[in-house]
Amino acid sequence: MSLVDEVAGHLVTNSVGGLPGSTEAWVITYRGLHSTTDQNIAVVPTGGLQQENINDADIDRPSFQLLFRGSANSSTGLEAKVDSTIAVLDKQTVALSNKNYVDIQKSGDTLWLGYDENNRPLYSVNWQVIKERSS
Repeated sequence: MSLVDEVAGHLVTNSVGGLPGSTEAWVITYRGLHSTTDQNIAVVPTGGLQQENINDADIDRPSFQLLFRGSANSSTGLEAKVDSTIAVLDKQTVALSNKNYVDIQKSGDTLWLGYDENNRPLYSVNWQVIKERSS
């Protein structure tokens, strides 16, 4: 399972939203926003930093981005959803799919991206992860 799949699953488990087809108000998608869905959070892989060996432990440093899109002509609740999602992930040590993610940290500030072609507000949050390679 990829980091993107694992993060999306963690967000679903923590009631941030549901996968496409669910009855949740917020939909979590992989690798991009769904073209017709308002209230969408996309988990997008963004590469990462060079692998390291620290104290004889092999460390991977992948990264990902969360894209948030609210309802057309309204950002009501969008900022609160961004903040609550950050609280679920930031500075967490979690085991996802039997892999040990030593640290998940927000990288920089939340970015306002403006509006999409359907006048839906957009935000972005970037993340850095430290993962034990052996797990």
